[in-house]
Amino acid sequence: MHPTFISLGKRLFKHLKTQATLEKTFNAGDKVEEADVRKKDANYLYNDGQNFYFMDEESYEQVGFNAEQIGDVVNFLTEGAKVIIQYFDNEPANIELPKKVTLKVIETEPAVRGNTAQGNVMKRAKVETGYELSVPIFINREEEIVINTENGNYVERANK
Repeated sequence: MHPTFISLGKRLFKHLKTQATLEKTFNAGDKVEEADVRKKDANYLYNDGQNFYFMDEESYEQVGFNAEQIGDVVNFLTEGAKVIIQYFDNEPANIELPKKVTLKVIETEPAVRGNTAQGNVMKRAKVETGYELSVPIFINREEEIVINTENGNYVERANK
């Protein structure tokens, strides 16, 4: 495999420049050349509707990504959010989120009396980024929740 791909799991790879994904199964003797990827800590600043801007924590330089490059990462970005920018050939190539983020619920239905009789009752909620997910029935508007950024699922209430 060419070193312009990074692993997204067991058999899924992402091209560092085009963001295209590839599914590949390797045989026992296959050799894989490792890509020269640097990682730098950054903070999310803002978006202008087309591009998303981050600030390198070390150099204070701004780095931009277009919406296509960002993909689902946008679901978990709030102003000041810490991310890791991966550089390939000295060009920003990918954004790595923390495994979990804390976001505020801005919209959800109130719990209805009697709905809690069955243990795992879920309802829809929208968080401050506009992302929608299923949460337990006891979660209310304005509460902060922890979300797994790998699968987009509710994890727990945030500690205050």
